[in-house]
Amino acid sequence: MQGHSTIHPTERASPEAQIGEGTWIWHHAQVREGAKIGRNCCIGKNVYMGFDVIIGNHVKIQNNASIFHRAIIEDGVFIDPHACLDNDKIP
Repeated sequence: MQGHSTIHPTERASPEAQIGEGTWIWHHAQVREGAKIGRNCCIGKNVYMGFDVIIGNHVKIQNNASIFHRAIIEDGVFIDPHACLDNDKIP
């Protein structure tokens, strides 16, 4: 992890994740290996972030959202509560 971020004690972040300065991560969120979260983001309660996910700067991901393997979220994006960004090419 890098910079000063505010991370709730129940959050589970891999030591291989990168979390930008000014980012807040709330209760029971999980951030997997290789995930990169930009600066000044807000990651809500119960968010799941799969491995190798890239989150830009100033992104807000609301409660219970799931962002799966290799998703890329650009700067300034807002993800609604309970949203699921999947990576299954043939569902």
